[in-house]
Amino acid sequence: MDMQQEQIIEETKRFFQKVYGWMFLGMVISAYTAYYVASRPSLYMAILGNRGLFFGLLIGELVLVFSLAGLIKRIN
Repeated sequence: MDMQQEQIIEETKRFFQKVYGWMFLGMVISAYTAYYVASRPSLYMAILGNRGLFFGLLIGELVLVFSLAGLIKRIN
């Protein structure tokens, strides 16, 4: 293998390590949030019992996802 191919392989490894690192962090945050809400019946019932809050959180999540997807081209 020449030097250029080795650099490409190392760069690819670093890229995937960063991607999976961010993915892992996102999964940890999601798991903690789900556990926190599920372990507090009053919070759980407030979200499920109030349609406005439920749909507000749902729409907020979608806005966040689409905003981040739109900004992805600007992020290094």
